[in-house]
Amino acid sequence: ESQNNSIVSIYTKYDALILERIVGTAKSIEMVR
Repeated sequence: ESQNNSIVSIYTKYDALILERIVGTAKSIEMVR
């Protein structure tokens, strides 16, 4: 069960990284405009 928890936390961190990258990309695109 603890192994399952670690997998979930890894996916949560991964999702957060992807979201940060998307937001950062959107902000840089707005700056270019």
